[in-house]
Amino acid sequence: MVSGAKTEFEQETEERRKDLQKFEQRIGQRENSLDRRTEMLDRRERELSRTERRITEREEHIAGMEMRTQHMLDEELRKLEHISGLTTTEAKDELRQRLLSEVKHEAAEEAPPHLEESRENARKKAAEIIVLAIERYAADHVADRRCRWLICPTMK
Repeated sequence: MVSGAKTEFEQETEERRKDLQKFEQRIGQRENSLDRRTEMLDRRERELSRTERRITEREEHIAGMEMRTQHMLDEELRKLEHISGLTTTEAKDELRQRLLSEVKHEAAEEAPPHLEESRENARKKAAEIIVLAIERYAADHVADRRCRWLICPTMK
């Protein structure tokens, strides 16, 4: 009985040992998987940090360039104002006046042919209206004369 119990105990112990080994393997696989994921996440985090640093550096560089560009534009504007003797507002007003003058001049150059065409059209229309008025008056006049001739002889 002792040897049967011993054998049974050894079998149970062997089964438990096998179960423990399988369990240890699964835990080992999970640990390896978690380690790989952790390494991958660490790599991504490092890449993101590098990317953020590069973006921040670029933003700072762009901001610096914008400031330098604005400074250069302001300096050029001051130089132009000094050379021209006009402020920006005065220069805009003068430019506006020149443009208006130029537009008026161009309109004056283009207007005469159109004016002549309009005058000719107006003359033709006036002649048509006069002819129609004369025709109507003449028709009324003739009708009136006929009636008088017809009425007058019967009255005699």
